[in-house]
Amino acid sequence: MKTKVTLLMTVMLLLTAGLVQANWTMDRIDGTFDLTYHSAYMWRGFDVYHGKHGEGAINPSVDLQLGNGFGLYAEWVRANTSGFEKQERLNATLYYGDIVLDAEPWETDYKVGYTFFNFPNNSYRDWSMNELFAKASMPQIIGAGVTPYLGAYYAWNTRSGGPADSEAEGWMGQIGVGYDYRIEGVAADIPAMDLNFYGEVWYNSNAWGFLRDPNLIGDRLSDGLGHDWSHYVLGVTTEMPVAEGWNLEPGLHYQHRLNNSLAESPNVLWATMGLSYEF
Repeated sequence: MKTKVTLLMTVMLLLTAGLVQANWTMDRIDGTFDLTYHSAYMWRGFDVYHGKHGEGAINPSVDLQLGNGFGLYAEWVRANTSGFEKQERLNATLYYGDIVLDAEPWETDYKVGYTFFNFPNNSYRDWSMNELFAKASMPQIIGAGVTPYLGAYYAWNTRSGGPADSEAEGWMGQIGVGYDYRIEGVAADIPAMDLNFYGEVWYNSNAWGFLRDPNLIGDRLSDGLGHDWSHYVLGVTTEMPVAEGWNLEPGLHYQHRLNNSLAESPNVLWATMGLSYEF
């Protein structure tokens, strides 16, 4: 409990410091609405909607820029077919992001925040989750379109001692690298297209263990996930403008599990297709 309180206080202090430093005002809210289809819904290594009658998901989300680095992100994740009502998820994130050492070789883009996760068809007290996170990327340190990045996430069950507590509380770590490749002269109305390649490996220290078998959400499990490198992911995405403010965002992704209890299949290849609107 002391660890949770310390982490939450640290994030709140960072958010408060950002507000004070920026002399925060909210003259205008910009944002992005996104609707993404997943042929398989892989989330941090877990194959959430696996099974005979369902693999994919529909994932609407909205990201609001509140000004001076602050933002509010909310999303809804739902399987494409019935039978997965227990795994339906709603979550909301309050975050703060900024850049330090701007335009220097050690330039770092960072984001810190808090996310609340709710499974609306399960007990709120027993199965809702909390998470603190910090992410950072360094776009200038290598150059040539190559950007290394890191992420750290700490999750815990809302009710201490609840059914998901021993199978959910823990850390996740993310180490990755992205590479942007530009294709010129794609079409008359698309003079250039950026292909965004990425590769990342994850470490899981017991976090979100109940998702390894989503059919057990709502039931107490017997043990946690463990502490190990969990999986790696490779993929490529791009963005294609289709109208003023509107973009199509196709992607292709591949995951290989490193922990046998993480997902049903050792290798998963899936596609995503997003439609976003910036306002």
